[in-house]
Amino acid sequence: MRTLEPALEQFGQWYGTFPKKLCADAGYGSFSNYEYCEQKGIQAFIKYTAWNGEKTGRNPATYEYIDEQTIRCLGERMGEKIDCYDGISPKPGWAFFLVKNCNTCDFEAYCKRYLKIKREGYRIFEIQPRWARLKQQARDRLLAPEGIEIRVNRSCQVEGAFGVIKQNMAYKRFRRRSMERVTVEFALTCMAMNIRKYLRFVVSGVLPFYWKAPEGLKAECFKKPSAKRIKKRMEKKTKLQPNEIAKKGYKRKGKC
Repeated sequence: MRTLEPALEQFGQWYGTFPKKLCADAGYGSFSNYEYCEQKGIQAFIKYTAWNGEKTGRNPATYEYIDEQTIRCLGERMGEKIDCYDGISPKPGWAFFLVKNCNTCDFEAYCKRYLKIKREGYRIFEIQPRWARLKQQARDRLLAPEGIEIRVNRSCQVEGAFGVIKQNMAYKRFRRRSMERVTVEFALTCMAMNIRKYLRFVVSGVLPFYWKAPEGLKAECFKKPSAKRIKKRMEKKTKLQPNEIAKKGYKRKGKC
């Protein structure tokens, strides 16, 4: 997460400019990285940590930021900005939003799952508006046809290159120490991979291609969350003891 800004600064020193667009996985989706890209005029096609859960509908976002005075919660209720809550003012750069009538919402248990007091018929959201806006901008870019095109090419080109180096070339760890030696070692490895690719393209006559989104491709949308499924999954999870939950996760990963 902290390596994106230094890498882009190095890019700017080498080429005298910054890229117009940038695609990266959720490991780079932080407030500071989004803000840095906006300052440098870079369109950030960067996923954030909760991207996969929101896209599949398994862990949807509990609210959507509308404007400086309004949010919309998961149950389609509108929330208004308030100045303080229980005599406490929000932190600098943050804001409180009040959503009422939570008792009749199907998503109440999910929305309040981390709160200590869950019986109240309202919910206070403490939000950093700038972070919410930058994250939603990245979400809209990723779901647009251009974002789909960029995501497809990143997954098949960038991730594929790592797969070739680690699996096909059996290069899974550095053999040398110190930054200088490791840098040279990895540069030579990448150079060897590029030579292999070049020779393969010379023999086959097939050049690498960039996948283009077909005309008329519509923007993606997140899967609509199901309150019943979310509630059922939460009930099933609470029945398990902490050691059972951990054991189940290890079995799924094939570690035991």
